[in-house]
Amino acid sequence: MADAARESGSRTAEESVEEKAGRAARAAQSSQCDHARGHCENGDPEACEFLQQSCGYDDDEVSLLLDDQRHANEQDVLVTVGGDEYPEMEVTPEVAGALRDSWTGYKAGMGQLDDALTKAREAVINARQAWRAINRIREANGQEPMHPDRLHTLLDALDTMPDSIPEVRTLDHFTQTETADEQADEPDQFATEQQGTLGIDTDAEQVAEEKQVTLAGGDEAGNEVAPKAWRQKGTTWTGGPHKIALDSHQRGKWNVKLTGPAGPLDLATNLPDPTVAETVAVGITERVQPDEVTGHNADATLQEAAAAAKSEALPDDEGGLMEYA
Repeated sequence: MADAARESGSRTAEESVEEKAGRAARAAQSSQCDHARGHCENGDPEACEFLQQSCGYDDDEVSLLLDDQRHANEQDVLVTVGGDEYPEMEVTPEVAGALRDSWTGYKAGMGQLDDALTKAREAVINARQAWRAINRIREANGQEPMHPDRLHTLLDALDTMPDSIPEVRTLDHFTQTETADEQADEPDQFATEQQGTLGIDTDAEQVAEEKQVTLAGGDEAGNEVAPKAWRQKGTTWTGGPHKIALDSHQRGKWNVKLTGPAGPLDLATNLPDPTVAETVAVGITERVQPDEVTGHNADATLQEAAAAAKSEALPDDEGGLMEYA
């Protein structure tokens, strides 16, 4: 009886091993068949032969795999992609998937960038307010005001960020590059490249607007087209021929100064510390854009903006705006 039980258990164990081996063999064959199917679809005759001999495919099935017309017919049907905020395009199904993914990625990137800029702006405002409080405490204790160097180092890093971002290139770029290498740089080509590349200390607005000067007339400031937005670097705001910067004529007193066709001119004077002066400068640049500053300063727009900015930065102050000539 015991011998019979041992013999039965041994037979069961042997069958279990055989079953496992069979399953492994079938799995391996299935994987090989899937692999061969892909090669056969791409026209590999040996792969097609393997499908017939080892995977049970008949001639009709192999012929169907080799029939590219079926796939071509599917791609001949155009689908519409886009709409709403994105332009509509009619493309093949294969291209449609890539286009949808690209628009989705762009939209997600813009959302992330918008959130990051909002947070960065709030952080700068909070840092400036805190630094102003620090200088008020220092002054109350007989110490000179300090300048927020670290803050401006970070702002400068943001300003130069476009230069550190790799240029996005497509296949067309490399085709154009090969053609350009065989030709000398011509004026039209140079102008086009300058509009498509962010160079050192140059942003998109500066390229498109600040760099527009007349070729006949030299480099006079009056010939330069002022952009619609200021470009900040440290404590200087540049807009075409116009520039707003902090200035200190005497120890412990700060001014906001305009230079260019409408200057030199002190917009706000006798400010207690550089932090307040910077706040006033920011207020001015938020109220008046470079293209609103006239060469002869004929209107009161700039004066009113300076007065409002100083009043906002120093609510208890009566003014301090310099008289205009």
